[in-house]
Amino acid sequence: MYELINNLKINYEIYGEGKPILLLHGWGGSINSLKNLALELSKKNYKVFIIDIPGFGDSSKPNKDFTLKDYADIVEEFLQKKRLNSLNVFGHSFGGSVAIKMSVSNKLIIKKLILCNSSGIRDIDDKKVNKIKRISKLIRRIFYLPILRSMYPRLRKFFYYYILRERDYINHQEIAGTFKKVVKEDLTPYLERIKIPVLLLWGENDKHTPIEYADIMDRNIKSSQLKVIRGAGHDLPLRKPKIVGNEIDKFINDR
Repeated sequence: MYELINNLKINYEIYGEGKPILLLHGWGGSINSLKNLALELSKKNYKVFIIDIPGFGDSSKPNKDFTLKDYADIVEEFLQKKRLNSLNVFGHSFGGSVAIKMSVSNKLIIKKLILCNSSGIRDIDDKKVNKIKRISKLIRRIFYLPILRSMYPRLRKFFYYYILRERDYINHQEIAGTFKKVVKEDLTPYLERIKIPVLLLWGENDKHTPIEYADIMDRNIKSSQLKVIRGAGHDLPLRKPKIVGNEIDKFINDR
């Protein structure tokens, strides 16, 4: 199904009936990333909405370099069109950053927020971005000579994939400007403005958004609780949808 928001086609799916909850996938993901989680929640009396965030899946690519606020505005307008003015929100990784922005905008009533291996803490990411820039400049200089230029794309991909392990950046070059804006924004100042109950759901072995992120969020969000899943990594909701679904259900129904 599709909804047109600000001239962007937004692909979405709905599962089940009951309490409304929105699932927001991570960077490079799509509806399919969280479909198994949606099916688990639909068995527990939830009406689950999943969207392909602009630039991913079957939704349109952004018509400019988006910021996190741009993404939040699009999602909020989608929900308003669906008359979902009061609901729960789950955000995984990049989707968690969008959800944080939504939680402080006051455009909707978000009852409870679940941040799963969420991005948004940039003290570590700043070092990562600077490293990417240095490596990229070095590669360009080495392969500036015409005789070597034909090798540049393959070597560049090799460095991002296997040395830096920054596959999100290289796999989505068509929205590289958006990626750069998103990873620069530190959401730490927004955390103390979140007044709703928040569940921080984390895989203990996450290498992309490490457990230190969860600790920072837990310290700064007034009404938060942290649940660490042993043996899980960054792809927690994809690998363990049943465990995640159970934790979400317990949190939402806990009065």
